[in-house]
Amino acid sequence: MLHCTTTDESWLAQMYRAINRGRGPFLATLSDYLDKLRVVLRASEASESHQCAFRTTAKDVTGDSTNINDSMAVLAVTTHRPEEVLNSVMGDDGGTAVVTIDGEKGTIGRGFDAIREVRRSILSHDPDVVILDCHELLGFLTTVLCILYGVQVFPRLVGDTWRIFGEEGIRKAHREHDYGRLLNYALSLLINRFTFSQAAGFIVVSEDLKQVTHRKTGCPMDRIAVVPVPLTVDTAQTGQAADARRSLDIKERQVILTVTNLAFEGKYEGVRQTVDEIRSLLEAHPDLAYVVAGDGEYHTDLQTYVCETIDDPDVRRRIYTPGFVDDVSDLYDLADIFVYISYLDGYPNAVLEAQTAGLPVVSNGQYGMCEQIDHDETGLLVDSSQAGAIRAAVERLYAEPADRDRLGQNARETVLERNDPKAVARRLRASLTAIADGSSEG
Repeated sequence: MLHCTTTDESWLAQMYRAINRGRGPFLATLSDYLDKLRVVLRASEASESHQCAFRTTAKDVTGDSTNINDSMAVLAVTTHRPEEVLNSVMGDDGGTAVVTIDGEKGTIGRGFDAIREVRRSILSHDPDVVILDCHELLGFLTTVLCILYGVQVFPRLVGDTWRIFGEEGIRKAHREHDYGRLLNYALSLLINRFTFSQAAGFIVVSEDLKQVTHRKTGCPMDRIAVVPVPLTVDTAQTGQAADARRSLDIKERQVILTVTNLAFEGKYEGVRQTVDEIRSLLEAHPDLAYVVAGDGEYHTDLQTYVCETIDDPDVRRRIYTPGFVDDVSDLYDLADIFVYISYLDGYPNAVLEAQTAGLPVVSNGQYGMCEQIDHDETGLLVDSSQAGAIRAAVERLYAEPADRDRLGQNARETVLERNDPKAVARRLRASLTAIADGSSEG
């Protein structure tokens, strides 16, 4: 329970302190309840004939049985980008079960689906570990089932969930006096705290996120594995520049591109800063356009910002903000330079997609981007706090086509090797085995 007291500390700060206090009465009571429920469920299953050989074999998605000592059986549960999760745990070889919960259903429907499908998969595939690629309610329900069946849980984190719900979510809801949304975010943080407290370890996509996870959960560093995002069919899809020109009516010869998720303030701030920085380039080069593809609650804010801050109507016309673009691969094929400035990220797919398309990337040297980009080898990292840094990097690439080609080709070769699904899957399985065995590879 959250207690508000009459002190000089704001109620919002008190909420943060209460949520981060640790295992409070709620979590302790829940753990006691789960202990009792586990006993009841085990007793019930002992009488079921089909459970006689429970936890003696592991079955993969093809139905073949393998001895549990020969390979680790993995079950992944996800609601978002199932192919990304599938490639992470399987490569191209199969042998792992993946449960995908329909994210389009309502909360109750998704909850029932999670309980039914996860329980069914645990019983049929007998996993040694469950990779949890969904959080909040669905993550909680999956974790409860894993506790009941004695399966180790490994949450997979692709972003800073504490910032998303805390700084981005709760603070924004407070500013807008949206207290229903604020409560939802606060409950999400609390539910996630329970889920994370039951984790045997974590799978994260960047070293930066590893540090954040260690700091927020107290999980030992050697139980947090860094496994990058794998390439998928969508990532490697080849687009058609002509289709992008036609659909957006782009007539300029050269294009700077940003693809981002404008549902997050930290990403919107990065785009807004980019607009400010490259404005003078657009003024100086009438054949240059800037395209920002991405939708979200800040999309309208971005359009308003461009209209209010760009006085020159010709420059304003050459900043395209189409929102969501279905065939984003066409834009990658059209673009000459990719710019990604963000202040909330893990290991952005947009950067990976741009690199796969052979584009040189300009990004701030923070979060997972500094792990995706080797400065002056596969892209350019800038100190975005320095005025003019983004503009200088983009101007350099605009003026030097050979440099663009070199960086873009190097980036493509790097990701095809580093983010190859088989390589990612091997790294993940090695990490899971090491953590599950109580050891670490460093």
